[in-house]
Amino acid sequence: MNPFRPHEPQNRDMALIRCPNCDTLHDLEGSFFASGPRKVRCASCRTIWEAVDPESSIAPRPVAPKFDSEPAPATFEAPEVDEMEAALGQDAIDAMDFSVPEPPAKVAPAEMVAPEQENADISADELEALFAEPAPTAPAAEAEKAGKSDKDPIEFDPASLARAQDEANADDIEPQERRRNRRAKHLAANDAHLARNTKPKSSSKVTVMLMAAGIGTLATLGLLRNEAVRLFPGVAPIFEAVGLGVNIGNLDIADVRSRLVREDGRETLEVTGTIANLARATQKLPVMRLSIRSSTGQEIYVWTAAADVHELAPSEKTVFRRRLASPPAESHSVMVRFVAKDDIVAAIR
Repeated sequence: MNPFRPHEPQNRDMALIRCPNCDTLHDLEGSFFASGPRKVRCASCRTIWEAVDPESSIAPRPVAPKFDSEPAPATFEAPEVDEMEAALGQDAIDAMDFSVPEPPAKVAPAEMVAPEQENADISADELEALFAEPAPTAPAAEAEKAGKSDKDPIEFDPASLARAQDEANADDIEPQERRRNRRAKHLAANDAHLARNTKPKSSSKVTVMLMAAGIGTLATLGLLRNEAVRLFPGVAPIFEAVGLGVNIGNLDIADVRSRLVREDGRETLEVTGTIANLARATQKLPVMRLSIRSSTGQEIYVWTAAADVHELAPSEKTVFRRRLASPPAESHSVMVRFVAKDDIVAAIR
C-alpha cells in the first residue's frame, strides 16, 4: 500500500504538522486526514491554512491569516461537522480526541509566508516584541511607590497621641461622669470669661473716679481762686494762663485788649480793660502789673501802672488805658493783674 496516498485509511495513532507561519509543531489524530487535507488554525499565531497529511506528497496550501483582536484560548479549529460526518463515520468521530494538547517547544523561527508577500523574513527582535510581556500598568507603579513610602520613617506627634488617648479614655467614662466633666469645664470657662471682663471694668472705674476727682478739684480751685491767690499769691499766674482772672479783695479785671498804634512816628502798645468792685463795701484799687509774653508764654517785659481812680464803690466799674512805647518785637499777648506781696518782695530783692 502506498503511504503517500491521502485517501487511503491510516493505521498510525498521531500525525505531526508544522505551522507554515511560525513553525510551531502540532500533534493530531492520525485519522484526522482520512478524508484528505483539512483547514486548521495555529494555536500560537492564529494562522489558518490547509493542512495535509505529512506522509502524503501534497504540499500544504496556506490560507490568508486571520488575527483576532484578543487572543482566544489555544484551540484548533476543527472542520465542520457536515464534512466530518461525510468523511468519517459516527463511530470514528466519537473515537476522536478533540482535547488540546500542550504545544511543544518552538523551533527556531523559519520563513513566514505572508498573505500578500511571500518569502518575507521576520526578525528575532520583532518576534521577541510580539511575545514580550506588557509593561507594568500605572496601578503597579503606584503600588511600588506606596511600598517605598511605607518604608519612610513616621514622625512622632505627641499631640495626636495624647488626643487619641483622651478619646480612648472618654469612651470608657460613664455618661453621668462625662456630663459632670462637661459641666465643670463649662463653669470654669464662664469664670475665666467673667474674670477677664471684670478687670477692665474695675480699672476703668478707677480711672473715671480719678478723672472726676481731678475735675472737681479744678472746679473748686476755679471758684475759690481769689482765696487761693490770697493764701498763695504765686499761683495767680497759673489761673491767668488758663484764662481765669484773679480778684484780690473782690476786684475783677476784665475785657483786657491790646493793640499796636502809631504815635509820633513810632509804634506804641495800647492796653485797655475794666476794673469792677464785686464787694458790698468800697475797695481801694492796688497797683496793676502788666506783662508782655511771647508765643511760648514766657514773660519778656513787665511794667506797673495805677488806675485812674483810687477806690471803687460797691458794684462800681472803671476803665483803664495804658500805653508802652516801642514794645518788643516778640510780643504775643498781654497779661494784667494786681500786684501781689510776692511781686513786692521780688522787686525789693
